[in-house]
Amino acid sequence: MTEIVERFDGEDPEPLVNVTSLPPSVLEAIVKNLQQPVQKATQVFRKNYIVEIDNLKQLLIKIEQEFRGDPFITKNLTLSLHLSSNQRFAFASWKEFAEFDSSKNERTKSISFTYTRSASTPDNKLQIYKVQVAIQNLQMRHSIFLGPVILSRIEDAGLPPVPIHSSVEYSDYVMGKNLIGVVEQWADSLSTDERPIINWLQRNSGKIRSIFVFLVTLAALIGPIIYIKSVGPENYNIALLLFYASAFIYTIHEFSKQLARLLEYYIDSYKKKNTISITRGDTKYEEKIDISNKKLILKSITVFISLLIHIALGLVSNHIYYRLLDG
Repeated sequence: MTEIVERFDGEDPEPLVNVTSLPPSVLEAIVKNLQQPVQKATQVFRKNYIVEIDNLKQLLIKIEQEFRGDPFITKNLTLSLHLSSNQRFAFASWKEFAEFDSSKNERTKSISFTYTRSASTPDNKLQIYKVQVAIQNLQMRHSIFLGPVILSRIEDAGLPPVPIHSSVEYSDYVMGKNLIGVVEQWADSLSTDERPIINWLQRNSGKIRSIFVFLVTLAALIGPIIYIKSVGPENYNIALLLFYASAFIYTIHEFSKQLARLLEYYIDSYKKKNTISITRGDTKYEEKIDISNKKLILKSITVFISLLIHIALGLVSNHIYYRLLDG
């Protein structure tokens, strides 16, 4: 007798269903149900997760436990690894994956597993379940977003640009919802590298640039107003004041624009850590961005202080006009 069953590494034997022992009515129902669509739900998880291989193994165990040892017809696991060089590797078990050469210098673009299970109900109905979970590091690096339309390289197509993406296909509604809940609870239990201040700054970097340019320009405008009020309208040369004030305001405005753009660039250049690290290239990348991010923080602080100095210079610019106009 041939048993169409695949067991996972290290697992205890489970109740098996032998295809040759199934009655013809069940086999007929299987063929019929294979042509019927199943329900599907997708989930995206956007936090800065830190995922280990053991976390994926734990998720698979939890999915298995959700079936409570029920008999099955077929059960299959496929692991897929996609590197930054566009190399793809497929593994049929965790044992095969353990033999993968992790000394490669390429970064891990994504790793995913697909768990498929089919079973027959007491009333001879075929049930099919499929759980796919993908962990992504390089999320559509070269993409253009035009509203709902995303233009990207062909190898980047298929998954949205999120750290974790999952899909669950199911025949039974209750079991499907349970599997969805298992994935959600698993994602909630993962470690994260959340940096709320950095995240907020990156979301609002464009506004920050505009605000600083406005504040510096406003401060520069206050200087001549203070000067006029302090010396009186009849005690200065209005033509010279307009000339000096215009030159000063224009100069400080242009400098502040460049500094604010630089600040925006430094904020946007701050990089996140890998969602998952598998290869030597992943380790090197993390070491590299740790150094790069520290430099970016120092540069951002320097530019920020420079902008504050420009604001202060604008506020006290009336003293410049005293020296220029009053000798």
